[in-house]
Amino acid sequence: MTVTIDLTAEFQTARSQVHKERLGSLEDDNVFVEPADPVWMQMANKLRADILTLQQTLTKIEDKERQRQRSIFNDILAGEIKTLGKSATDQIETLQAGIVGLNAQSLNNPAEEELRRGVVGSLFASLRRETQNLRDIHQRYAAALALPETYEGAHLTSQARNISALADQRAELSSEEIKMRQQEITYITTGIAEIANIITQMSELIYEQGTVLDRIDANVYTAVGYAEEGRDILKHARKRQWKMRWCKKLTYIIIGVDYGLLLTYIFLRLI
Repeated sequence: MTVTIDLTAEFQTARSQVHKERLGSLEDDNVFVEPADPVWMQMANKLRADILTLQQTLTKIEDKERQRQRSIFNDILAGEIKTLGKSATDQIETLQAGIVGLNAQSLNNPAEEELRRGVVGSLFASLRRETQNLRDIHQRYAAALALPETYEGAHLTSQARNISALADQRAELSSEEIKMRQQEITYITTGIAEIANIITQMSELIYEQGTVLDRIDANVYTAVGYAEEGRDILKHARKRQWKMRWCKKLTYIIIGVDYGLLLTYIFLRLI
């Protein structure tokens, strides 16, 4: 079972717990201001709302498909399903471009950068899931078109004549037209599959990018440790140099005193 963590909600909750910031100085009449969300967070919220819109579009497609299977106006409903499917495909492409743009932004705060990477990964996972749902819907739609239309209860209802006429009209569809419809749906399904593969590859690249950044951080921490050790060694060397300097001065002083005593002794002997 997969557990999805909403990093955006956690970040907003954490921000709401921070004390309000003062605006200006003591002469601002106690005016307070709420810290605004950063631009990348606003983009993430917009993309999350667009994913919810995509989910609603897919739900409409499934509702239309169920209606089409029970309705005599299945041609009209099939056209509406195609329109909704194209709209969903366009939404997926727009979301993909938006998430890529969000991932391309650079932030100065390392903690905020880590949070943004997590949000991007969550958005990619949601988009991949909805893309797979759209692909499944298109496959079910193609299978429904391949089946012949049957109206088993036509002669048992008060609308037997209308249903029979509609069945005759459906029977006049040429096999080439059916093949064209199936081919069109196959193209759409293939395109969605390619988009899903691209999204999967981009998610893997983002994961690898995060791994490389973690390694860089580890190397930076190691370099900082080496620098601190070098600084300690340099401090120790400076202390030893300072001690040697004072020892040298003391040696000169002792030698000077000895020479002074020697000269005094010689002077006293001469007298």
